[in-house]
Amino acid sequence: MSEDTKKSSTLLNSRTWVGTKKISLEPFQNFFPSWFRNFGLAFWIELLIAQPIARFAIKEINAIHAR
Repeated sequence: MSEDTKKSSTLLNSRTWVGTKKISLEPFQNFFPSWFRNFGLAFWIELLIAQPIARFAIKEINAIHAR
């Protein structure tokens, strides 16, 4: 299991416990459907919003430094 997957699963399970204010097996029972949904949302937000903004910012910074 990769380090990112460990972090992802830890956060996914612990946020359910904090939000419901009880420790149960529910996060483990719903892990895979929740994880895939969260991964899909993060992937598309990164692809469509975050990366274009970051590319534009780096392009502008490089243009300033090239002058």
